[in-house]
Amino acid sequence: MASLLWERLRDLWLFQRRSRSGEVEVTAGTIVYGAVVRAFLVVLGSLAVSGLVPDLWRHWWLVLLVLWGVVFYPAYRRWSAFTQEVRQLREELLCGSCRHFDETGQLCVLLDEHVRPDYIPCGGESWEPRNEWEE
Repeated sequence: MASLLWERLRDLWLFQRRSRSGEVEVTAGTIVYGAVVRAFLVVLGSLAVSGLVPDLWRHWWLVLLVLWGVVFYPAYRRWSAFTQEVRQLREELLCGSCRHFDETGQLCVLLDEHVRPDYIPCGGESWEPRNEWEE
């Protein structure tokens, strides 16, 4: 029960969604959105604390450490996991070698649908090889 509660709180704080199988769905939008909201909450919190402790701005490095630990480091970790997942999709799936595959959104541009390991939008019928010289 405690681990389930901890996972839900962590998912809420990091703005993560879980699939029906329980795996975390990482997208570029949730990473950026979560970082912006967490930064806003940290800045709001530091302003509230500075109202109570007027000498807080003399210790500005504490605010920077909190920003790093609460906002930027989790976003960096999630971005690393995201790029690893995209790299894995590109190497393992048929869609990864298709010219219609957009890596930044894990999206089939032709059909405007997300690609997952268990779902290929066109079923391989609209696959066209990626021209390595275009990149």
